[in-house]
This record gives sequence, structure tokens and C-alpha cells, in this order.
Amino acid sequence: MKSIKVRDLQHNLGRVLDQVERGETVQVLRRNKPIARIVPLELPPEPKPLPDLLERLHSIYGDERVTYPAEAAIYQERGG
Repeated sequence: MKSIKVRDLQHNLGRVLDQVERGETVQVLRRNKPIARIVPLELPPEPKPLPDLLERLHSIYGDERVTYPAEAAIYQERGG
């Protein structure tokens, strides 16, 4: 872990933040005593994309349009 004095941090904040962005942790010193630590954020993973329901319906029914209530379609498809 790298250390930097407060005054140097004030003058080089952009460079220090670039280092943190690359994954490094930086300890901030005041009078040679640690007072803070700058750490990179742990970003949450990207959410999985939702399935394309219209594409799925099209793959099941093709261009056929269901003109009756959905309950009747489900009942018919289950063999009722």
C-alpha cells in the first residue's frame, strides 16, 4: 500500500485518484501518522439481462395471434 502526505495529496489529487482507479490503495498521512485510506470502490456485478419475452412468445406461437383470453389459451395448451 502506498502512502502520501496530506500536502502532497492536495497537489497531486488527480494522479492519486488515477492510481486508486487502477486498483491501488493509498494511505494518507498527517505528520507521518495515518489518518485515512483511499480505496477503490467495489462495484456490484452487472445484472443479467432479462429474457426477451416477445421473442419467446414468437418462437412458441409464430405469427399466430391469440384473440381469446389468456386463461383459455393456457387451458387449451394443457389439454383441458
